[in-house]
Amino acid sequence: MREKKTLLQTHYLKDALEGHCQKLGERCGEAAVRLFMRRLTNTIGAPKDDKYTYVKRKAIEEHQQDAYAGESLTSVYIDALRDAMIGFVRKDKASAATILATLLTSEFPSIVRVGIYICDSHFLAFSDVLEQYFKESWLIKPEFWHEAYWLVKRNYAHFPSTLKHKFLNLVQALPGDWDEDDPRTADFKDCHRRDLLSAIAGQGDSAVDAWYQSLMQKFGAAHDHVDFQSFSSGGWVGAATPKTSDEFLTMTADELQAFMETFKPDQSVFNGPSYRGAADNLQEAVKASEDGFAAKFPLFANAHPAYQHGLLSGLKERLSLAPSSFDWPATVQLIQSILKGINPASQVDDQSFSDVFELTSLWVLTDISDLMEAGFQSSSHPIPSTLQSECLKTILSLLELSTPHDTSDVKDAVSTMINSRYGKALEASLVAALAIARADNSGEAARQVWAALCPIYSDALDASEAGLNLEFATFGGLYCVNLHYLDATWVLDNFNRLFSSKNKAAWICAAQGFSYQNHFYPWLYKLLRDGGHLYRMIYEDTQKDQVQERTMQFLGLAYLNDELESLDSTGGSPGLMARVINDLNMEALSRICWFFWTLRPQGPSGVNAPKIVSFWKKLDETIRASGQEHAELLSALNSLAVFLGELDDSTTPLLLNAAIYANVKFHSHTLLSELRRLSDDNPKTVSEIFDAVTNRFLPDFEQEDVVAVVERIADCGEVEIARKICNKYNEKGVNFLNPVFERIRNLKG
Repeated sequence: MREKKTLLQTHYLKDALEGHCQKLGERCGEAAVRLFMRRLTNTIGAPKDDKYTYVKRKAIEEHQQDAYAGESLTSVYIDALRDAMIGFVRKDKASAATILATLLTSEFPSIVRVGIYICDSHFLAFSDVLEQYFKESWLIKPEFWHEAYWLVKRNYAHFPSTLKHKFLNLVQALPGDWDEDDPRTADFKDCHRRDLLSAIAGQGDSAVDAWYQSLMQKFGAAHDHVDFQSFSSGGWVGAATPKTSDEFLTMTADELQAFMETFKPDQSVFNGPSYRGAADNLQEAVKASEDGFAAKFPLFANAHPAYQHGLLSGLKERLSLAPSSFDWPATVQLIQSILKGINPASQVDDQSFSDVFELTSLWVLTDISDLMEAGFQSSSHPIPSTLQSECLKTILSLLELSTPHDTSDVKDAVSTMINSRYGKALEASLVAALAIARADNSGEAARQVWAALCPIYSDALDASEAGLNLEFATFGGLYCVNLHYLDATWVLDNFNRLFSSKNKAAWICAAQGFSYQNHFYPWLYKLLRDGGHLYRMIYEDTQKDQVQERTMQFLGLAYLNDELESLDSTGGSPGLMARVINDLNMEALSRICWFFWTLRPQGPSGVNAPKIVSFWKKLDETIRASGQEHAELLSALNSLAVFLGELDDSTTPLLLNAAIYANVKFHSHTLLSELRRLSDDNPKTVSEIFDAVTNRFLPDFEQEDVVAVVERIADCGEVEIARKICNKYNEKGVNFLNPVFERIRNLKG
């Protein structure tokens, strides 16, 4: 089954939901959880269509294996459901138990997986719910395997005795659809038993350990990523590992230190064990460990960057694991020790070995930024307030250790910014500053934070205007609202430097950053408009279509706000909206038509409908006065028919003039849908419009709309036009209206 689509592109929907669903869960409880359950099931379709979702969405938690799962609408709603449930649990565990039972008993595997994940991350709170609803299929069927494996691995020691017996009996019996006639089945079962037992081996049960050892002697150890049905490595050639994650997990401090000091990749062995492979498995070990390797932190202060990367990446992933422990004081001390040993000038961001792209200390700078930013945003393990100022200083030191890009290549400035070391440190510094400022209602914390940031940001602004800091030029456009929150005066004084009036490349970076603004602020709109920036975003090449698109959305919102834009000249000179209409800029105006169309749930009776229809009238008048056809623009205007409540002397010419061009830019389906709606109250006018349309082209999607319109106008007395329309389709060999014609051929008009 093909996945359903939403009006918003999936990545925009993900951005809109990200960071808010836990709050929704806290505030709305069960209602928020059920909302996202419905959205998820509606997206998937039927339970049978959910059977193989685990292939694309391998883990319910955030995991590197799902790096591209965010492109899926199903995955976006899985995240939303998970986070809403986390928020609900945090607010009211007792009430959340009821909805958790609903998750665990759902017919949709993805919803059950979310329930298992919640049981794993809040086991002590919901052990009784788990014991009641635990199913054997979770540990047999592949769609549940990952979450069930970690549920057992992390919580087996706390299982009630009845649940332990149930689990061990399951391992022994191993029910399922096994082919008992196949001579290999016994081995298949034992391999699966080994994998199940790998989750609980080494947890104090000598009988289990002996059983596991016997199976390992027969079939070898469970593979490195036994918790996944399939595991994709990142495609780095030679990323084989010298140690499994389980081996890292069970090493003593002395053994780990000896390994890190003595292991050297053998360049003579193709695809041999590498630092990168060691880092990947160390990351998994840190994530799964009891204390996040906190007791072994001193070993990493001067270790190879690969091990530092593995440790820091694993710590970042632990921040999303609610039941895990996290030692922030020790972590901050470790980061400061690591930074003392990094000299960026001596680092070469290149291959250390001919066959394997290995990690350098420059990567570790990015890891520190990522970990710090995640810590300030974490709800499970936030950075303690006593450490926040120190952490901000650490982040600012990362800016000194990183070099920004110049503005020689601005094709995708936002991607460059969010992926560079300097850009990541910039974003982390802002996240930290906002977290500290928002925690203090007095405003004193904001002033202190800004006192630390201002000199650094001001120097970066100088460099961006000189074309030497692409990241800050982009950062200023993307986060000007957040900067305004910290210090409005600085933003107002430097606004035409943040959107540089001196350096076009820097201005393009800021414009591309602005295109990711998700909220409309009147003060920001006025500054952009009065400084000429919005006009430039509409008419100049910013190398990203998204810039003009977002600008027209802002212009549309400003127009719907009476105080900001109008259709007429103001003060003797045309406003921006009037100017764009007068210029008949097809691309820009088509985009604003689309934006208005997205407000269609308001319908003809909505508060914005009169202004949108007035916009249509003004644009239609301008097109007529130009004496030119403007077919593509007229086609786009069909999307505004959703705001027509009735067809009268003022609106009928609008729709007629646009309708005959509906097919030019593929708007005939919208036209048909609206003609069907309008035909109930305006059958004669609709018949005239549809007659004119079918003289130009024959719309056929949706066919049921065509049939409904023709039948309606015939039933209301416009029989002759209805027959005429049927004949037009029939003459072109399109016969889906033939049954309608047979019914109405003898009707009297």
